[in-house]
Amino acid sequence: METLAFQVKSKIREGPEAATLLLETADGSIPAYKAGQFLTLIISKGGRELRRSYSICSSPGQPLAITVRRVVNGEVSRWLVDEILPGQWLNSLPPAGKFILETRPKDSRLIFFIVAGSGIVPVVPLLRQLLAEEPRSRAVLIYQNRDQDHILFNESLLDMEARWGSRLQRIILLSRPMGKGNIPHRLTNLLLEQLIRSQDNGMGETLFYLCGPAGFMRMCQFTLSMMGYAPTQIRKEFFSAPLAPGAPSDIDRTPRNITLFLQGQTRQLVCSYPDTILQAARRQHILLPYSCGGGVCSSCMVKCLEGRVRMSINEVLGPAEIREGWVLTCVGYPQTDLVLRY
Repeated sequence: METLAFQVKSKIREGPEAATLLLETADGSIPAYKAGQFLTLIISKGGRELRRSYSICSSPGQPLAITVRRVVNGEVSRWLVDEILPGQWLNSLPPAGKFILETRPKDSRLIFFIVAGSGIVPVVPLLRQLLAEEPRSRAVLIYQNRDQDHILFNESLLDMEARWGSRLQRIILLSRPMGKGNIPHRLTNLLLEQLIRSQDNGMGETLFYLCGPAGFMRMCQFTLSMMGYAPTQIRKEFFSAPLAPGAPSDIDRTPRNITLFLQGQTRQLVCSYPDTILQAARRQHILLPYSCGGGVCSSCMVKCLEGRVRMSINEVLGPAEIREGWVLTCVGYPQTDLVLRY
């Protein structure tokens, strides 16, 4: 399993609860990445391996940087925000993630970015990419936050708004605004529908990029579905993975043989109910890439060359990818013997 070593070159506070870490490899090279992707950090604490994914806030071609918001009782996020110092090293999986944008310079599209809190982190580089590479398209940012002090990248957003003018519509909603006379606003189904209808005239292609906590994401997706937008128009990036459901009760429980083509090697393992493919590999000390463990991040995706896999949940692979044979090992259960290739 390929891993990368990064040295923290600098640390920038981003409001009261977040920090941006500028990362550099030992030889100064910048690993290839796309706007909207993330790093999965591999942290050793108390003899345990912890994996946490953090969105990349920089844009391709720039030195790589991630932004971390402190989570209450967050074992890793508190350390990164409050304690880690420049000069220390971090291990990570290579950049990954499917919350990306394939720009089409000749197209004229309307793209909504609907985010809450630190959901803004992967969206900032996506906005830069869209506005720079797709000159006929417009972006609408609907950004829910707690108060003025917790608006991440506010200066960057103001700069983009000044540079790109009417091509970027920025809508900031604060649930607990500071100062007298400021009215709190929380994004609801009704308000979201009103905001979308005020911007979308039904001409041309419309896309939606959603990033935030689970309840926020469910509300947004339900509203968009009720408004008639198709699943293919919606991209999602979760703050954290929901707990993956256990093995379906009606699944075939026959132990299955799996052949893995991984980094130039061929490995064999046996997967038995109720283990997923990933769990079986870990039990047999075979290191496979993974991050969320809940079917939402795509870090564990692998191509199934032979056999059938049943996934208990899938929030990231599209119909075309499934037809091509891609599956998620963290929520995948073999229904036959398998041949898998990374």
